[in-house]
Formats: sequence, structure tokens, C-alpha cells
Amino acid sequence: MIIATDLDRTLLPNGYEEYGHNLPLFFQLIRKNKLTLVYATGRNWKLFQEAKKIFKIEDPDYFIGEVGTVLYEKSPKKSFFQLKNKLVISQEWQKYLKNKAKNWNAEKLKKRFQIIKELKLQEKDKQNTYKLSYYLSDTTNQSKILTKIKTLAQEETIKINLISSWDPLKKVRLIDILPATVTKTTALEFIRRKKHLSKEEVVYCGDSGNDIAALTIGYKSILVKNAREEIKKKVLKINQDLGRSKNLYIAKGVGKWNGYYVAGILEGLKHFKII
Repeated sequence: MIIATDLDRTLLPNGYEEYGHNLPLFFQLIRKNKLTLVYATGRNWKLFQEAKKIFKIEDPDYFIGEVGTVLYEKSPKKSFFQLKNKLVISQEWQKYLKNKAKNWNAEKLKKRFQIIKELKLQEKDKQNTYKLSYYLSDTTNQSKILTKIKTLAQEETIKINLISSWDPLKKVRLIDILPATVTKTTALEFIRRKKHLSKEEVVYCGDSGNDIAALTIGYKSILVKNAREEIKKKVLKINQDLGRSKNLYIAKGVGKWNGYYVAGILEGLKHFKII
């Protein structure tokens, strides 16, 4: 079985809510139950390494980074150049991206989006070949701005995947623009098919807007208690409309677990009788 989780404010206790110090227990249970661990995050490799140092998290079996545009996997063999179980770039995923995003042109889109004054490019290390990331300064006109982004992309005949999320620490709206065929979910589906598992054999844990697709695709899904209410309502409604209410668990805090961050994940895994 696969346990896939977002990092910031889902597995990682980097928010304002109380942290219950449950990370060691989480990793102990992952090992004990021989579960395949996947991180699916907006973080790049450098920021992931920082998270490892700060929060003492263990390496996963797969690392989906930069909102699905990069994928690392544990190397199966030890060689002179490569250690066994070291995380390395998935060449298969790189080929997939190249084949599925042939009309993607980030530079062309960047030039077109310059007319949207409310958009500010994020730092250089938060961009890559298949991802344009912005800060959105004016959230009052968010709907109109997102529509404008889609329209400009359509005029360039480039199909995009537009992801909007909220950074509660910086208090800013984040906008990620990717090829239409690239998301954290498509990367996770790539892993699932590679391991010949059904969707029922995948658990996805998240808290924000860029987790919505994975939380509603048919996996067993866990929303941690500190997820924003608008996200909880949206994910619940989509699952209800699709007849998948039983697939979703929204953590509320039970017994020794307060429902925040990894405590919410543990609560959900207990609910689904995985631990």
C-alpha cells in the first residue's frame, strides 16, 4: 500500500496549530507495516533537504517535488557510482513529461502574463522547465485574474494546469502554472501504475488547494484538521457528488491525537484500519 502525503502543514508542523510530536511514531508505523511512502509537495529538492534537517523526517520511497514536475525514486541497486536506496531522478518520469508536454513553452507564457500586474514571479529557484510560479497580490479579484491567465494561455494554444493555494505563514496567494498533463496526482498515478496497485491501495494526505485533485480522484483520502474550512467543504462536496464520501476522512482530533499535521494523518490511518 502507498501512503502519499503533502509536506507543508500536512506532515510537517510548520504552522500555528499545536504540534503533538508524532513524527517518530508515524515513521515507526510506516516501517512496521512495510508501507510505501511518497512525499508530494511544492518544495524543490533544496527545500526538501532543509525540511529533513529541521524536522528530522526520513527519506520516502518516492519524492514528488515542485507540484509534480520532478520525481525522485530510491535507486534499486548499489553500484560504484550510486548507493542503494539513494533518491535519484526518475528518468522514466522525465521522458513522460517530455512526451506529454510537447507544446509547453514557459518563456512564451511568462511574457504574456506580464500584462497581469497583480502577478509577481516567485524566486528563481521556485521555477523550472515545467513550472511557472507566482505570488498573487490582489486576492479580491482572484477569479478574474485566474480567468485572464487561462485566456492568455489559450491564445497561445498552450493547455495549462492552474493551481491556486494559500501560504498562511506569508499570508499570500500562490499560483502555479504547469502543463495540463502534469500535477502531483499524475505523478502519483504514474507511481501507482508502476507498482500495479489499485486506487483503493493508495492513501493521500493533504491540507491545501494543490491537494484537491489527489483528495478526490478515488484514493482513500485524509484531510488534516488544520486544513482551511473552504478546502474541507470543497473536497467533501466533490467526493459526495462522485459518491466517494466513504473514501474521505477529515481529522477532528481523537484521543491522544489532536488532528493537526501528522496527528491528523495517524488519526485517518487508524480510521481506515491501516494501522
